[in-house]
Amino acid sequence: MGIFGLFLQVGILWFLITLFTGSTDANQSLRETWIVIIGMLIVSLLIRFLLAVLFPESLLAGIAALMLSIVALYVLVDKVCGASKKATTRICAWYFGIGFLFSLIDIGFRILSTEPVTA
Repeated sequence: MGIFGLFLQVGILWFLITLFTGSTDANQSLRETWIVIIGMLIVSLLIRFLLAVLFPESLLAGIAALMLSIVALYVLVDKVCGASKKATTRICAWYFGIGFLFSLIDIGFRILSTEPVTA
């Protein structure tokens, strides 16, 4: 993930936290967003390291990493933001939904940008 991807994640999560928690304090919601993003980066690093050791090059490792990331995001948003369960669920669902759409767009651009091999 490049610096653009990191700031895109922060922007999306900041918007969702502000929208669903009804926060009017921009500094507090931005601080909460950074705490959640940094927490997710640490959790992602640990998950990838541990699953790479346990399940090298396995589809199971990818599925387990996704599930653990969802749980980690839910717990971090719940504990850091102090939002209701309904708001926390909405934030997580929208965050992963938007992330999935951006992933599809990224894959589409990568496919379109590859030049066909001619013999």
